[in-house]
Amino acid sequence: MPFEVTERALYQLFVAFGCITQVDIRRTRNGRSEGVAYVDIKKDYDGNTAINKLDTINFMNRFLRVYEIQNGS
Repeated sequence: MPFEVTERALYQLFVAFGCITQVDIRRTRNGRSEGVAYVDIKKDYDGNTAINKLDTINFMNRFLRVYEIQNGS
């Protein structure tokens, strides 16, 4: 994930696939992105569609890795 990406940019990318309940970019103590984010999509079907469409796309000159994590991970 691009280090300069914002929560808003990720929201705009994923909202085309369904209702987004949360976008969270992991950051270091000094506020710099770690290059990892979590996007919570309300419906499993919509999340799977987003994974299938967005995994490995070029987004802001970086290739995304999009996959499901289990709750509590």
